Amino acid sequence: MKLNYGEQNTPEETLDLYCRWIIEQEYESQERGKFLYCGKNTFEWYMIFYALRTLSLGGALLNKPEYTRAAEPYLDRYCSEQLPNGALSSNFRGKPAEEMTPEEQELLIRTGKLNLADNGTNCQELVQAAMLTADPERKKRYLDTVKKWLDFWVPVWALPDGSYGNGIWAGHKLNGTYSCAINVCSALAAYGAMTGEDRYVRNAEGFASFVCDHTFEDGRPVFFNIYPRLRHQILDDYGHIFYTLEGLCWTHFASKNGEIRSKIETFLKNWIFGKYGILRTWPEHFNWFDINYVSFYDAYENGEEVIPSAVGIRPGWKMAKSNGIPHLFSYYLKYIEDNAEIRDRFNRGVQYLCRPLDAMVNGVMANAHEHYGHFAVQSTGFAGLTVAEAIRPGFVFELVKSGRTE
Repeated sequence: MKLNYGEQNTPEETLDLYCRWIIEQEYESQERGKFLYCGKNTFEWYMIFYALRTLSLGGALLNKPEYTRAAEPYLDRYCSEQLPNGALSSNFRGKPAEEMTPEEQELLIRTGKLNLADNGTNCQELVQAAMLTADPERKKRYLDTVKKWLDFWVPVWALPDGSYGNGIWAGHKLNGTYSCAINVCSALAAYGAMTGEDRYVRNAEGFASFVCDHTFEDGRPVFFNIYPRLRHQILDDYGHIFYTLEGLCWTHFASKNGEIRSKIETFLKNWIFGKYGILRTWPEHFNWFDINYVSFYDAYENGEEVIPSAVGIRPGWKMAKSNGIPHLFSYYLKYIEDNAEIRDRFNRGVQYLCRPLDAMVNGVMANAHEHYGHFAVQSTGFAGLTVAEAIRPGFVFELVKSGRTE
């Protein structure tokens, strides 16, 4: 692919570039057929699902249905791995559930990864893809998979306070509040908005309300680790910032409850614009964000300094997700309030991602074989969400209501 590395491309040109790059990462494997290169023999499904979202959106926004079709074989395979109890595996197994013996299914539940965090984002993409596919059978398959997961597996991990545990991770049954499980809100809200079934949205509202109620004095949310800690942490890394913003934005969009919507709006204003808020982690003189970012934390618990969630997280994991944060700033602008500082950050974020030479610093369209395939593929997928927002703000949100079945 020939790139104009140093030039400023339009969002349309950039989204087309991203889609073509993603498709070019496919390779033939004797064990599993054609698949996206992710740098190793197995991978977590979330590593490619944001790239699949970008392909789906590219097909719709650029009027190139071949991009949407290119994502569908992966989504079909993901759906085929759903267990009879509704559980979805976060890691690619390469074997449909119907081909597994009862013993193999039991072993997967005993030792596998059947979590809420990863599969929440994956199921959100299934809802999006169902609205964009030209195949009625596929639409039904995708929505049936999401409904089965939400109806039978997700409720097992619901907690009395409205939050969720993470399900099963490496055989560990984790039913203490986990911040990253907020991804289930994105699936609940998107599916509820699409079907008009309020019970799904109410479940998303419960977790969103929990997040809004658990903050430090400076407005930043408390981070609840997958393995509970004795002391609280601050949620301040790019990755969990993205997931929390996305879960709250989707819940805000789907909710008909004025009190909940107002609560989310107040929380977001405090978190985004606060003294140590999200915008403060991107100093104004940087075009988009500071890759040398060090946590601006100043919170204490029982007289002791609180540890930021960014400690110990792989730089590539959080950098990839930073590419999608402007997409959620766009939601804020369209559905909550038009704010000059947020609009400036969104516009600069889009410009940054539309210059390949800059975007590659974040892993976007980087050499997948040299820069950890899953990092490059993830990064390009997250960036695609932001570029799609620049083409048609709010499209990904309004899309689910276009197919409402009520």
